[in-house]
Amino acid sequence: VLFVLLCTPVVLWFLMRPLEVRFGDFYTNLTSVGQLAGLVGTTLFAITLVLSARLHFLGEYFGGLDRVYNIHHISGTIAFSLLLLHPLTLAIRIVPLSVSEAARSLLPVNSNAINFGIFSLEQLMKPI
Repeated sequence: VLFVLLCTPVVLWFLMRPLEVRFGDFYTNLTSVGQLAGLVGTTLFAITLVLSARLHFLGEYFGGLDRVYNIHHISGTIAFSLLLLHPLTLAIRIVPLSVSEAARSLLPVNSNAINFGIFSLEQLMKPI
């Protein structure tokens, strides 16, 4: 069930455009990897939130709440790594054009999409 939930946005992403358009050169390859990292990371993060809810039927499904917490820990680590990979790959794709522009794409200047990404990362980094 978790695998199907995780793969659904990826399958929809693949169906939106042909693969020739998604993977062709350095720029589009890194754009596609960044987009996939963002999609899978966000989906896995949402699944991780559900796993942390202490729902008893999940304990029965996974064989105990301790196993749910272990899966929660592993999926949270993977989700966080993918969400960090997302802006890095989108910045690296700009490096051949301009290193300063690539570095600037990681800073909150003049772009709402980048601002939203940085705000969400700040929320992830806050201690509970």
